[in-house]
Amino acid sequence: LAWQAAPCLVGDYSQTETLLEQTATPIPYASTCGGEGAGNVPNNATGWGEINAVEFVQVASALCGPSGSVSGHVTDMDGQPVSGASVSAGGRTTTSAVDGSYALTWVPAGTVDVVAQKLWYQTTTVSGVNVIDGESVVVDMVMPAAQTVRIQGTVRDGSGHGWPLYARIVITSA
Repeated sequence: LAWQAAPCLVGDYSQTETLLEQTATPIPYASTCGGEGAGNVPNNATGWGEINAVEFVQVASALCGPSGSVSGHVTDMDGQPVSGASVSAGGRTTTSAVDGSYALTWVPAGTVDVVAQKLWYQTTTVSGVNVIDGESVVVDMVMPAAQTVRIQGTVRDGSGHGWPLYARIVITSA
């Protein structure tokens, strides 16, 4: 019910829970277990209270607001599909399919950046995409391969023996 009323919340468990808590009808109860909130809400017996579905639907629906959809294909420089790329726009995220296609629904209306990311590829951004309420926009993206370098070596102890050590190496970009 909650996600049908507010599809922009689908998969956003944290925001959904927060809205359920905020719209619940409080049932104060002094459980004497400790940890009760102000006015005994939340508490260890009745939590935040009784779920108020009507209130939740009204608040959640207003939160989602006008939206459209963004879809397209992610390819490499040779035109081959890039599957498994994370594609984001307006706070919504999906993963490109085997054929490189992706579709984002409930993207907030307005101007957004569409961003594609995947290991071994350069992050690609298409800025200034205009999402119109109730409409779809197609954004195809080309992801160039990331520049790679080979790093090799041996980690040795500092005792003078020079014994090789097991080590975890972390490389960060500057």
